Amino acid sequence: MIDLLLNATVGQVVGTVAAIVAILTAIIEFNGKIKKFPITSALAWIGERTNKKTIEKVNEVEEKVNKISARQEEMEKISDERAAVACRIRILRFSDELRRELKHSKESFEQTLLDIDAYEAYCDAHPGFKNNKTVVAKKRIMDAYENCMEKNNFL
Repeated sequence: MIDLLLNATVGQVVGTVAAIVAILTAIIEFNGKIKKFPITSALAWIGERTNKKTIEKVNEVEEKVNKISARQEEMEKISDERAAVACRIRILRFSDELRRELKHSKESFEQTLLDIDAYEAYCDAHPGFKNNKTVVAKKRIMDAYENCMEKNNFL
């Protein structure tokens, strides 16, 4: 055994010592005798160094995705508000046509009632949205619809 140690190269001695330390550390670590695990810490450190560029790229991509998501939410809000404004325009136009005594089909009334529902749902969900612009128009449309239903005199 002593002969073996005397004839060993420095690399062999260092390798053997490293292997012994690794085995002893693993035994201690897996037995749970120490709180900070040297092998786990060493492997984590090596992993961090090895994957540093990849982690940076992933973080960049994540940041870009977050920006795109925020922009998409903003665009959806704008789109929803535009849809509500479009409903309001159709409601007011329909009411104006009724005031001018233009006749409408039952389907046109029903579509306008759907617009009223969508507009009111948007207004309820967005209290800051300027509303109360269709109150009179809604009443006129509902009265005309009920009248047409009673008399069955749609276009």
